[in-house]
Amino acid sequence: MGLQMTSDIVEPEIERVRLSLAEENIIEQIRNYMLRIHDVLQELETVLDDLFKDKRESARARLVKVYENFRSIYSTQSALARYVAKVSISISNGHYYLSMIDTLNSLTSGIHRLLLSLGLLSSARTSLGENTMLSLDTIVKQFREHTSHICVTLRLLVENPAKIPSTASMMEKSFDNMLFTLRTLYLDSNRVSQDPLLMNLLALLSALAHNLYDIGEKTVWLYAMRAP
Repeated sequence: MGLQMTSDIVEPEIERVRLSLAEENIIEQIRNYMLRIHDVLQELETVLDDLFKDKRESARARLVKVYENFRSIYSTQSALARYVAKVSISISNGHYYLSMIDTLNSLTSGIHRLLLSLGLLSSARTSLGENTMLSLDTIVKQFREHTSHICVTLRLLVENPAKIPSTASMMEKSFDNMLFTLRTLYLDSNRVSQDPLLMNLLALLSALAHNLYDIGEKTVWLYAMRAP
């Protein structure tokens, strides 16, 4: 009888730890994924710097390298999505992780389209203008910074959740900065030209900004559900 009671007490505890470790593993994999996205965005800053300096051949060469590196992210994306789909049924908040994976997929597809659009820009005969190029560089830099905030928040979710409210405030401010830059880009495009390439870039950048915002928000949701 005593042995049975001990088993009844210990086994649920083992199950609780197992589920917690599974959840933390998902969080760590998502964080590693976002770190790879961060690296791609950092490389794109260099591409835009080349375009700003009218070094188009250099920009195209860099884009080829970035694109090749980016292709490997798709296999990581598939593996991550399948893993989360498999373990989500055993986690109480599994549907939130599935929702985050959907947003990650949208983010990845958006960056893919951005790479293609920048490839077109590097081959275009016309220039978008100095102010527009500076704003493009600024928005990509803001994307990278926002991604850094997300990575920190994901790490804190496991290591020190009490610090998440401060990083959540930083993400809100970061998103406001992105919206301001996007508005500046939109106003510049109306003043200078209705270049189809620029309008397509604006649509892509706007979608990416909201994808990044959603990923950050969903990370904070996970904290809110865990918070006492």
